[in-house]
Amino acid sequence: MKQEWYQEYEPEGGVDVRPSGLLYAPSGDPTGKGDTLIMVGTTSGFGDAFGMAGASDGYQSQDSSSGLDLDGFIMKIRTDSGEFSGHSKFDPLSSTFINMHAHRIQSLPMKDDIVAGICSKPLQLSGNQEKMRHIYVVGSTESILPGIATGLRDNNFLSDHPVPN
Repeated sequence: MKQEWYQEYEPEGGVDVRPSGLLYAPSGDPTGKGDTLIMVGTTSGFGDAFGMAGASDGYQSQDSSSGLDLDGFIMKIRTDSGEFSGHSKFDPLSSTFINMHAHRIQSLPMKDDIVAGICSKPLQLSGNQEKMRHIYVVGSTESILPGIATGLRDNNFLSDHPVPN
């Protein structure tokens, strides 16, 4: 097998990283342009590849920067170069750039959040691949993750989506 590229990702501070899944995500382009790899895992470190501690989309958690708890991460990597897939988006309210190629999964400080795996709709056996639109991540937390709607499985939801016995 021919090696096209090689890339190492290390969190700031040199703490350990525990990868738990790697998923090929086709872009839908027949040439493969835009295809990505999605890596998930857990670390007590932080940095561009692993999401930043205290990200604006979660609880403020500065304990991760000092290695006091574990948080999950999702990272998108270009298949053609090994570089990050995505970009940084400028937030005019905070005058900072928001990382769009990695996401941190974190709850409250001093609480561990472990990513155990990743999956998606199966790839087609032949022909052009459809663009992957959704991934599913599984894991555990010692706390409550932000952004999970309350009443998600209320009576209306359960009547529309019955759970088989």
